[in-house]
Amino acid sequence: MANQPSVKGLDRTLVAMKGIPQARLAIAGIQPNSKQAGQVRGWARGVGVADRVEMLGFRSDIPQLMAAADLLVHPARYDTTGTVIIESLINGLPVITTAECGYAPHVRKADAGLVIPSPFAQEALNDALGTAASAGKRNRWSRNGIAYGATEQLYDGLDRAADLIENPRLLKGV
Repeated sequence: MANQPSVKGLDRTLVAMKGIPQARLAIAGIQPNSKQAGQVRGWARGVGVADRVEMLGFRSDIPQLMAAADLLVHPARYDTTGTVIIESLINGLPVITTAECGYAPHVRKADAGLVIPSPFAQEALNDALGTAASAGKRNRWSRNGIAYGATEQLYDGLDRAADLIENPRLLKGV
């Protein structure tokens, strides 16, 4: 998902792809004929990977795309939450992201991928992708993400808020 290509770090991903000839990048969230697509294609041409990048546009089949993918690469410059990270974890899609993403700690906690520390270094992303080249490592991360999503209290925020509204005395225990 990448409706803000520079903020989401797509340029960083494209540079990393140059060193991985078998890598292909499918980007959901950018319409193929949009200004953003043109920008990304320009970056891809600049590093010599344009033939391995596909703009998928806005999609309703994101879980199926995640099931078909090997890895979510989300080296964002800034992302308040990075909801796609949680979506990926619970769908068993390993994640490589940056510490600038709000949900990056879940990747570490789940042991379902790697988090590139701040400040960002391209070499760290390249190394992380090299680590992710191992199918065994990706399979372990995938299993860990699914298990984390099944057990972690990621989904009870609204229920908890409703409980606190109905019974403010519960706030004393918070």
